[in-house]
Amino acid sequence: MPTGRADFTGLPLLGGLLALTLAVGGCSGSNGSGSPPEAGATLPSSAAGPADPEATDPDDVRGSPPAVEGLPVPPDLDAAFTELLDTRSEAVRRGDREAFLSVLDQRDDGFLVAQQGYFDNLAQLPLATFSYDLDPASLVRGKRSYSVVVEVALQLDGFDAVPVRTLDRFRFDQVGKQRPGRPPRFRLASVTDRAWEEANEIVSQPWERRPIQVRRSAGVLVVLDDDSVTDAGPLLRGLERSVSDVAARVPYAWDATVVVYALSDTDFIRSLDDLPGEDPDELDGVAFTVPAGPGDPTVAATRIALNPRISERSDPVRQRLLRHELTHVAVGERDDNAPVWLSEGVAEWVSVQALPERKRRIGTDALVAARRGVQEMPVDETFNDVDAPLHYAVSWWACEYLAARYGDSAPWTVLDAFAPADVPERPTVRALLQIGVDQLARRATKLLVETYAPADREGRRPPARG
Repeated sequence: MPTGRADFTGLPLLGGLLALTLAVGGCSGSNGSGSPPEAGATLPSSAAGPADPEATDPDDVRGSPPAVEGLPVPPDLDAAFTELLDTRSEAVRRGDREAFLSVLDQRDDGFLVAQQGYFDNLAQLPLATFSYDLDPASLVRGKRSYSVVVEVALQLDGFDAVPVRTLDRFRFDQVGKQRPGRPPRFRLASVTDRAWEEANEIVSQPWERRPIQVRRSAGVLVVLDDDSVTDAGPLLRGLERSVSDVAARVPYAWDATVVVYALSDTDFIRSLDDLPGEDPDELDGVAFTVPAGPGDPTVAATRIALNPRISERSDPVRQRLLRHELTHVAVGERDDNAPVWLSEGVAEWVSVQALPERKRRIGTDALVAARRGVQEMPVDETFNDVDAPLHYAVSWWACEYLAARYGDSAPWTVLDAFAPADVPERPTVRALLQIGVDQLARRATKLLVETYAPADREGRRPPARG
């Protein structure tokens, strides 16, 4: 099964038990919105509440749409709504449920229950920052309501380098009758607009859409749900060991911390952009970068999302996958400009270093294909096609060849050469190694075959391992 590196973004464990493919593994990008369940009384969702049918054009994120004709926007609403949002954010930071609920429209029981669940989700997260910033230029009036774009800033303490800023569309409804000479009273009635989110490709995190369970140990924070939490203990221990293994082998500064999503379905994985392969459900795992905000090139964090079938395992296959994805996290942005064969090859090479050589398995299909011969290095555009197992194998053994021929630092030296943008692949590899990229692929394949299927005295080869 593939792993992946996606945008808001691994590599296959080339074993007889699985074949992984990656899209993100610690790479670039920002993800899109998922397909959340319908809001209801049992959902702890910040998305509960209907959208205002008379609100702004969903294509306008930060624009200044006109007010409904004849209903001018009062100038004091910016301050009034900001005060409500400040009360809400402060209540989250203090853990004050009563204050959190006090700013909500009390007429919708489903919305209230959903928001209590959202509060419970946030209460489990280590929040260094949680705040709202209302965009007054986006304020649009309905009949008895106003919709407005709000920026939410959330930073996980010890895990995010900077706050993650996302946009959503809130609605404030007028409550009660307006008394003569007194301003109308408003309460928060909806904290999302599904159509607007989809149109603007808004990021949605698990704690915004569903009940979560958070478990944490040294350097690791795992986001689970009620079904997957039963696997939390073994997964946490496996992640701790894998973090230690990767930190000992990756020569870059890394704080050895990671956030992992281990949910009971693949909805979040499916919401990520630029996933490898044709079927997101076939991905075993994916490392994805979290941008600091819309249009902001700063990376706040690199996180990992696991397929539930991997979360439920507790064996060397899962450990190898975790080490692969964690290598992408540890490398961070340093491989963003590297050819895919190099970034994935390095991750796979690191993933097997903790294993004895006899246990570094490779898939039978990949080995059979390698024995037929490889003439060129896999290219980015088709890396995750039907020949992905072979491509991962060749990429991994390209790094094995580099380490055997030039020393363990060689794969990192080649990777560092591609740190700047627009470095040409073939001239750079030839200048460093005095051989071409395709020649490297042929030598790597020869070493792979000699290692896994050495010829016997009569020139015959034993069956492939895996």
